[in-house]
Amino acid sequence: KRPYILQRTPQSRRDQSRLPHRFALAAVGSVAGIFAGALISSSLSGDEECPCFFPLRHEALPGAVLGTTLGAALLAALPDASVRGCEYPTRLWRSTLGAALGAAVGLAAPVDFWRTLTVPAGSVVGAAVGAESCTWQRHN
Repeated sequence: KRPYILQRTPQSRRDQSRLPHRFALAAVGSVAGIFAGALISSSLSGDEECPCFFPLRHEALPGAVLGTTLGAALLAALPDASVRGCEYPTRLWRSTLGAALGAAVGLAAPVDFWRTLTVPAGSVVGAAVGAESCTWQRHN
């Protein structure tokens, strides 16, 4: 008989939640998306007043919101679910919908300062839960 530590756990890999991994990846994607979206949005505005690396201007905000939403959704859908019918396109669709809903809830914050925190946080939570919801549905 194998020692207790080396025995297999009763949970199979299929039953293990990947939600913590999805949260971590969504957070990384959200931060990367903020910067990428803000840089792209500010460069498309055509205004060349600021030669700085990261211009924090009003034109950069829509790109940052879109970037944080898409970045969180793209990376949250990455971990394989090992469940039939829950392939990457399905997880991506669900995580994008969740991230968009989370960002919309975050935009409802009454103070502009709080929106800078609630929009990315809402995107991360929505993307991770949206991608993981595919596996919850398939198990039940």
